[in-house]
Order: sequence, then C-alpha cells, then structure tokens
Amino acid sequence: MRDAVLLRFSAVAACGSETSLLLGLIAAFSASEGIRKDTGIISWVRWPSVVTIEGKRVAATSASVTRASGAGWAELDFRINILHSGLAGFTSLYDELGVEVDRRLLLDKILESLSWMHFGWSNEMHPQILRRITSMTETIGSKVSVRRDGAKTAGSAVEIDALGRLVVRLDDGNTTRLEAGDELSHT
Repeated sequence: MRDAVLLRFSAVAACGSETSLLLGLIAAFSASEGIRKDTGIISWVRWPSVVTIEGKRVAATSASVTRASGAGWAELDFRINILHSGLAGFTSLYDELGVEVDRRLLLDKILESLSWMHFGWSNEMHPQILRRITSMTETIGSKVSVRRDGAKTAGSAVEIDALGRLVVRLDDGNTTRLEAGDELSHT
C-alpha cells in the first residue's frame, strides 16, 4: 500500500449565527464543487461533511465556530486525498484520474466556490445556497437508518434545513432532524 497524500488547508472567516454543522456542510460543498471544476470528476457531498466519488470517500471537512463579544469566527478545515488510497471505501484524485492534479489549481477552485458561497450567504441568499448544497448531496433521497438513544429507526433523507441538519422522514410518517454526531447509515 502506498501512502496517501493529502491537500490540507484551513480558511477562517467572520460569521454570524451560523452553526458549525452548516459551515462544515458549506465547506464540503465547496470541496466537492472545486473537485468537479478542476478535474471534471463528478463528486458528491455525503451529509454532513464528507466528499465522495462513486460512493468512496475522497475528502472530508470540518468547521468550528468561536464567538466572543458579539463577533463570530469560523475555521473551516479541508482534507482532500490527492495521491493513492489503500483503504476500502476510500479513493484519491490520482486513483480516479490516473494523473496527479495541480494542487494550486484545485485549491483555487475550492476557494472560488467557498468565496461564492460566502458572498451568497452574506447577501441573504440562504434558500438558493441550501438548494445548491442539497442538489449535490448524495444522502438526499436515500434510505437511511438512524440510531438515537439506543433505538434504531429507518426512513428517507428528504432535505437539509437552514441550520444544516438532515431532515429524515421516518417510515412511521414522523420526521426527525439529525445533528452532527447522530448515527446515520445508508441502507
């Protein structure tokens, strides 16, 4: 097995009342869109913060929010597998393309997408941004199982709400909203 090589970077931005869940989802969307624009490979967001190609993990993001004296700062962390993957369920851009990607161009495309998302959010275009994210989220429309408080239920992922939570319509007709950390699996 060859070692994986990651493109790792962080971006810091001022934020309002956004949750780290939503910002992590925006980061995953930007990574996925950047991969699409740079390589032509169709990639998807797997809620809440993973990027996949044909169901295999190629990138992950995370976000943390710090608030002090009425101001907020978000740190978005990106990890994209550039070279080689030897683990089941994972891939790399090299494995998918057969050639090494230019890291600077990939970074430019991801940051360009992130910049547009920030511009849209700052200009109150929340519904449009959520529609864009939803359109690239492989989890939407999938049958899923949810484990909470020791109980396991099944349903279908139907949308992402304004806080970044995944809305699941359970088989019993009820709906639930998943937070980061809730156990979710595709069925």
